[in-house]
Amino acid sequence: EIKKTYSGDDIFIDLKEIRKFKVSVIGKIIKTGTIPTTAADRVSEVIDLAGGLEPDASWRKIKILREGCTDPIPVDLVRFFMLNDEKSNPFVRGGDKIIIPPKNEHLTIEISGEVAFPGEFEYVEGDSLSTLIKFAIGNLESAFLDSVEIARFELKSDFANSFYVDISSWAENIYSQPVLKNDIPLQPGDKVFVRKKTEWYNTKTVIVTGEVRYPGKYPILHKDMRLLDLITMA
Repeated sequence: EIKKTYSGDDIFIDLKEIRKFKVSVIGKIIKTGTIPTTAADRVSEVIDLAGGLEPDASWRKIKILREGCTDPIPVDLVRFFMLNDEKSNPFVRGGDKIIIPPKNEHLTIEISGEVAFPGEFEYVEGDSLSTLIKFAIGNLESAFLDSVEIARFELKSDFANSFYVDISSWAENIYSQPVLKNDIPLQPGDKVFVRKKTEWYNTKTVIVTGEVRYPGKYPILHKDMRLLDLITMA
Protein backbone atom coordinates (compact mmCIF):
# COMPACT_ATOMS: atom_id res chain seq x y z
CA GLU A 1 0.00 0.00 0.00
CA ILE A 2 2.86 2.39 0.77
CA LYS A 3 4.51 1.70 -2.58
CA LYS A 4 1.40 3.05 -4.30
CA THR A 5 2.31 6.46 -2.93
CA TYR A 6 6.09 6.39 -2.34
CA SER A 7 8.79 5.11 -4.65
CA GLY A 8 11.75 3.07 -3.48
CA ASP A 9 12.70 -0.57 -3.08
CA ASP A 10 13.25 -0.71 0.70
CA ILE A 11 10.34 0.20 2.92
CA PHE A 12 10.43 -0.53 6.65
CA ILE A 13 7.46 -0.38 9.01
CA ASP A 14 7.46 -0.31 12.82
CA LEU A 15 4.31 -0.91 14.85
CA LYS A 16 4.21 2.05 17.22
CA GLU A 17 1.06 1.15 19.13
CA ILE A 18 -1.31 -1.82 19.17
CA ARG A 19 -4.91 -0.99 18.38
CA LYS A 20 -7.13 -1.08 21.45
CA PHE A 21 -10.70 -2.27 21.69
CA LYS A 22 -13.18 -3.10 24.44
CA VAL A 23 -14.13 -6.45 25.93
CA SER A 24 -16.85 -6.91 28.55
CA VAL A 25 -16.44 -9.20 31.56
CA ILE A 26 -19.36 -10.29 33.73
CA GLY A 27 -19.95 -12.81 36.51
CA LYS A 28 -17.65 -13.85 39.34
CA ILE A 29 -15.01 -11.19 38.75
CA ILE A 30 -13.77 -8.38 40.99
CA LYS A 31 -14.62 -5.62 38.51
CA THR A 32 -17.42 -6.29 36.03
CA GLY A 33 -17.83 -4.07 33.02
CA THR A 34 -15.90 -3.06 29.94
CA ILE A 35 -12.13 -3.52 29.80
CA PRO A 36 -9.86 -1.84 27.21
CA THR A 37 -7.56 -4.47 25.74
CA THR A 38 -5.67 -5.50 22.58
CA ALA A 39 -5.49 -8.45 20.22
CA ALA A 40 -2.28 -9.52 21.98
CA ASP A 41 -4.17 -10.24 25.22
CA ARG A 42 -5.55 -13.60 26.26
CA VAL A 43 -8.59 -14.16 28.45
CA SER A 44 -6.42 -14.60 31.58
CA GLU A 45 -4.82 -11.20 30.99
CA VAL A 46 -8.20 -9.53 30.58
CA ILE A 47 -9.24 -11.13 33.89
CA ASP A 48 -6.13 -9.67 35.53
CA LEU A 49 -7.02 -6.24 34.17
CA ALA A 50 -10.47 -6.66 35.73
CA GLY A 51 -8.98 -7.29 39.18
CA GLY A 52 -8.99 -11.10 39.10
CA LEU A 53 -11.54 -13.79 39.85
CA GLU A 54 -13.65 -13.96 42.98
CA PRO A 55 -12.83 -16.84 45.38
CA ASP A 56 -15.86 -18.91 44.33
CA ALA A 57 -15.36 -18.36 40.59
CA SER A 58 -14.95 -21.19 38.14
CA TRP A 59 -11.52 -21.47 36.53
CA ARG A 60 -12.50 -24.17 34.06
CA LYS A 61 -15.94 -23.24 32.71
CA ILE A 62 -15.42 -19.69 31.50
CA LYS A 63 -17.19 -18.82 28.24
CA ILE A 64 -16.64 -16.26 25.49
CA LEU A 65 -19.64 -15.00 23.54
CA ARG A 66 -18.28 -13.78 20.20
CA GLU A 67 -20.09 -12.16 17.32
CA GLY A 68 -20.31 -14.56 14.39
CA CYS A 69 -19.86 -17.68 16.56
CA THR A 70 -23.00 -19.69 17.17
CA ASP A 71 -21.53 -21.61 20.13
CA PRO A 72 -19.75 -20.12 23.14
CA ILE A 73 -15.97 -20.51 23.14
CA PRO A 74 -14.81 -22.51 26.20
CA VAL A 75 -11.96 -21.26 28.39
CA ASP A 76 -10.17 -23.56 30.86
CA LEU A 77 -7.51 -21.68 32.81
CA VAL A 78 -6.45 -24.75 34.79
CA ARG A 79 -5.56 -26.57 31.57
CA PHE A 80 -3.73 -23.47 30.35
CA PHE A 81 -1.61 -22.96 33.48
CA MET A 82 -1.06 -26.64 34.34
CA LEU A 83 -0.72 -28.15 30.88
CA ASN A 84 0.35 -25.11 28.83
CA ASP A 85 -2.68 -25.68 26.59
CA GLU A 86 -2.90 -22.36 24.74
CA LYS A 87 -6.19 -23.28 23.08
CA SER A 88 -7.79 -23.21 26.53
CA ASN A 89 -6.89 -19.53 26.94
CA PRO A 90 -7.62 -17.89 23.57
CA PHE A 91 -6.81 -14.37 22.46
CA VAL A 92 -9.69 -11.91 22.71
CA ARG A 93 -11.36 -9.89 19.96
CA GLY A 94 -13.23 -6.65 19.97
CA GLY A 95 -16.78 -7.01 21.25
CA ASP A 96 -16.13 -10.27 23.11
CA LYS A 97 -18.20 -10.92 26.22
CA ILE A 98 -16.41 -13.05 28.83
CA ILE A 99 -18.72 -14.84 31.28
CA ILE A 100 -17.30 -16.12 34.59
CA PRO A 101 -19.73 -18.59 36.25
CA PRO A 102 -19.54 -19.72 39.89
CA LYS A 103 -17.70 -22.93 40.68
CA ASN A 104 -19.96 -25.96 41.14
CA GLU A 105 -18.72 -27.58 44.35
CA HIS A 106 -20.57 -30.81 43.52
CA LEU A 107 -18.87 -31.40 40.16
CA THR A 108 -15.30 -32.10 41.22
CA ILE A 109 -12.57 -34.71 40.90
CA GLU A 110 -9.92 -35.27 43.55
CA ILE A 111 -6.46 -36.83 43.81
CA SER A 112 -4.46 -37.67 46.92
CA GLY A 113 -1.38 -39.63 47.89
CA GLU A 114 2.01 -39.76 46.20
CA VAL A 115 1.67 -36.84 43.79
CA ALA A 116 3.38 -33.47 43.90
CA PHE A 117 0.28 -31.40 44.64
CA PRO A 118 -2.75 -33.39 45.85
CA GLY A 119 -6.03 -31.54 45.62
CA GLU A 120 -9.54 -31.12 44.29
CA PHE A 121 -10.33 -29.75 40.85
CA GLU A 122 -13.45 -28.81 38.95
CA TYR A 123 -14.66 -31.52 36.61
CA VAL A 124 -14.98 -30.79 32.90
CA GLU A 125 -16.29 -33.19 30.28
CA GLY A 126 -13.35 -35.05 28.77
CA ASP A 127 -11.18 -35.20 31.90
CA SER A 128 -9.25 -38.45 32.23
CA LEU A 129 -6.94 -40.04 34.79
CA SER A 130 -3.86 -38.56 33.10
CA THR A 131 -5.47 -35.11 33.14
CA LEU A 132 -5.87 -35.27 36.90
CA ILE A 133 -2.34 -36.54 37.49
CA LYS A 134 -0.94 -33.75 35.32
CA PHE A 135 -2.97 -31.21 37.27
CA ALA A 136 -1.22 -32.58 40.39
CA ILE A 137 2.18 -31.98 38.65
CA GLY A 138 2.83 -35.70 38.28
CA ASN A 139 3.53 -38.59 40.61
CA LEU A 140 6.38 -38.83 43.10
CA GLU A 141 9.10 -41.45 42.80
CA SER A 142 7.58 -43.16 45.81
CA ALA A 143 4.27 -43.72 43.99
CA PHE A 144 3.03 -47.28 43.50
CA LEU A 145 1.72 -47.01 39.94
CA ASP A 146 0.73 -50.65 39.46
CA SER A 147 -2.49 -50.18 41.43
CA VAL A 148 -3.87 -46.64 41.38
CA GLU A 149 -7.26 -46.74 43.09
CA ILE A 150 -10.30 -44.86 41.80
CA ALA A 151 -13.36 -44.54 44.04
CA ARG A 152 -16.50 -43.81 42.05
CA PHE A 153 -19.73 -42.82 43.76
CA GLU A 154 -23.01 -44.06 42.39
CA LEU A 155 -25.59 -41.47 41.39
CA LYS A 156 -27.97 -40.57 44.24
CA SER A 157 -26.07 -42.84 46.62
CA ASP A 158 -23.62 -42.46 49.49
CA PHE A 159 -21.73 -45.60 48.49
CA ALA A 160 -18.77 -45.89 46.14
CA ASN A 161 -17.26 -48.65 44.08
CA SER A 162 -13.49 -48.76 43.82
CA PHE A 163 -11.32 -50.28 41.11
CA TYR A 164 -7.62 -50.28 40.30
CA VAL A 165 -5.71 -49.12 37.25
CA ASP A 166 -2.16 -50.05 36.24
CA ILE A 167 -0.39 -46.92 34.97
CA SER A 168 3.18 -48.11 35.52
CA SER A 169 3.94 -47.47 31.83
CA TRP A 170 3.31 -43.73 32.35
CA ALA A 171 6.37 -43.13 34.53
CA GLU A 172 8.60 -41.89 31.71
CA ASN A 173 6.18 -40.71 29.02
CA ILE A 174 3.11 -39.15 30.64
CA TYR A 175 3.96 -35.78 29.05
CA SER A 176 5.38 -37.04 25.75
CA GLN A 177 2.82 -39.60 24.59
CA PRO A 178 -0.53 -38.34 23.23
CA VAL A 179 -2.23 -41.67 24.02
CA LEU A 180 -1.54 -43.52 27.28
CA LYS A 181 -2.46 -47.09 28.16
CA ASN A 182 -5.34 -47.43 30.65
CA ASP A 183 -6.08 -43.69 30.56
CA ILE A 184 -9.70 -44.06 31.59
CA PRO A 185 -12.21 -41.18 31.47
CA LEU A 186 -13.23 -39.76 34.84
CA GLN A 187 -16.69 -38.90 36.13
CA PRO A 188 -17.81 -36.15 38.52
CA GLY A 189 -17.09 -37.14 42.10
CA ASP A 190 -14.26 -39.55 41.28
CA LYS A 191 -11.50 -39.74 43.89
CA VAL A 192 -8.07 -41.03 42.89
CA PHE A 193 -5.64 -42.51 45.43
CA VAL A 194 -1.98 -42.98 44.54
CA ARG A 195 -0.43 -45.25 47.17
CA LYS A 196 3.17 -45.30 48.38
CA LYS A 197 5.51 -48.18 47.54
CA THR A 198 5.71 -50.51 50.51
CA GLU A 199 9.49 -50.79 50.21
CA TRP A 200 9.99 -47.03 49.92
CA TYR A 201 12.23 -45.68 52.67
CA ASN A 202 12.09 -42.08 53.79
CA THR A 203 15.26 -40.89 55.47
CA LYS A 204 14.53 -40.00 59.09
CA THR A 205 16.22 -36.92 60.45
CA VAL A 206 16.99 -35.20 63.75
CA ILE A 207 17.49 -31.47 64.33
CA VAL A 208 20.50 -30.52 66.44
CA THR A 209 20.55 -26.96 67.81
CA GLY A 210 22.43 -25.01 70.46
CA GLU A 211 26.13 -24.98 71.33
CA VAL A 212 27.45 -27.20 68.57
CA ARG A 213 29.76 -26.23 65.73
CA TYR A 214 27.26 -26.96 62.94
CA PRO A 215 23.60 -26.81 64.06
CA GLY A 216 21.07 -28.21 61.66
CA LYS A 217 19.30 -31.31 60.39
CA TYR A 218 21.12 -34.66 60.44
CA PRO A 219 20.08 -38.08 59.10
CA ILE A 220 19.57 -41.18 61.21
CA LEU A 221 21.87 -43.48 59.25
CA HIS A 222 21.07 -46.73 61.07
CA LYS A 223 18.89 -47.98 63.89
CA ASP A 224 21.79 -48.14 66.39
CA MET A 225 22.70 -44.44 66.20
CA ARG A 226 23.03 -42.73 69.57
CA LEU A 227 23.03 -39.16 70.85
CA LEU A 228 26.84 -39.04 70.88
CA ASP A 229 26.95 -39.97 67.17
CA LEU A 230 24.74 -36.96 66.30
CA ILE A 231 26.78 -34.59 68.46
CA THR A 232 29.96 -35.85 66.80
CA MET A 233 28.46 -35.21 63.34
CA ALA A 234 27.54 -31.68 64.45
